[in-house]
Amino acid sequence: MRHISFLGLWMILSGWGVAVGAYPPDNAAVLYYKAFMVMPKNTVEVMDKISLADINEPNETLKAFLKENGPAIKLIEDASKVEQCDWGDDYSQGFELLVPYLVPVKTGMQLAFLKARTQFWQKDYDGTIETLLNNYRMASHVADGTDVCYMLGSAIEGRTSVLIGEYLGKISANEAQLNRIKFELSELEKRHISQEIILERYIVSINFSSKGLGKQIVSGLVDDTLSKKILEQIKNGDEQFWADNEKYFLERGAEAKSAMQFPYERAIPALQAINNQIKEDANSNPNAMITHILWPAVDKLLNVRVRDRNRVNALRAAVEIYLSKCKAGNLPMSLPAGLPVDLYSGKEFGYEVKAGGFVLRARGKDLINNEIPVYEFKVK
Repeated sequence: MRHISFLGLWMILSGWGVAVGAYPPDNAAVLYYKAFMVMPKNTVEVMDKISLADINEPNETLKAFLKENGPAIKLIEDASKVEQCDWGDDYSQGFELLVPYLVPVKTGMQLAFLKARTQFWQKDYDGTIETLLNNYRMASHVADGTDVCYMLGSAIEGRTSVLIGEYLGKISANEAQLNRIKFELSELEKRHISQEIILERYIVSINFSSKGLGKQIVSGLVDDTLSKKILEQIKNGDEQFWADNEKYFLERGAEAKSAMQFPYERAIPALQAINNQIKEDANSNPNAMITHILWPAVDKLLNVRVRDRNRVNALRAAVEIYLSKCKAGNLPMSLPAGLPVDLYSGKEFGYEVKAGGFVLRARGKDLINNEIPVYEFKVK
């Protein structure tokens, strides 16, 4: 039997025979899955018990925990730099679609935030920002999926924006780093997934011709009068019943996608009107019953998108204000021209210089939470 020498093996792997795939691969999901595989078994359990908000200064135990998870974190960071991410989801499976990556993605996000917190306390502000910018790209990879994935991606993006806002004050005099953040935030805007696309994916995932749909719906019903009424309709429903329900569902879906394109102050009331109409119709119109069960809270889904994008707009505006200060030596007395606008109103942000920093205020109200968002920034 012939044996291959180490030199021969190296020659083969280095391209003298069989070609070796380039790193990183062109699909980020490959690296994310690999990261999930190399995570220590107790990582998910440990991260679920850690409250990042309660961490003042990471102790030696947390530092050791981060070191143990170093290989997984490195893979996640490498994955975030890859443009394309295909998780291999088959949306035609509808409610039966499995998304096993959601829990480890959440854990990976928590690890990244823990690393950023540690870097911050070590006064490695450049490293802190780098870690958080990686999280933005990770959020984009996750959000481009089902409605549940979108919500997790939004949570990652939202938390990242909050932390970047807190840390900006520490690098407010670093013009090069500010310009890098400016670029990354503009790129993030290009990667944002529209809520219309997420809603469309949800709509097409509902297969009304599937014999299993009725069984899935029944298993999710609660014990109330309306559910019992719907149960009877499902048991006795013929092909026409399902066809009519599908028609009603698609009509409401088209209305919702159209409403999502309105300015925020018009879109939310329009979506809420659709929600209320479906609920009212379900009491008297058999064609609305299935939609009443399957319909997502479209007003709240849109509100999540506007909340996250508006926070990013506030960050982009803040970076321009910091850059203006770098050049002039003082904060501007009024907002520079051409800044991103407040999405709640479609107008420029309110701006106020305060001791130790400045404040940007939305000029419109968050109609779901009944509040006017305020974004505070410090100056070093």
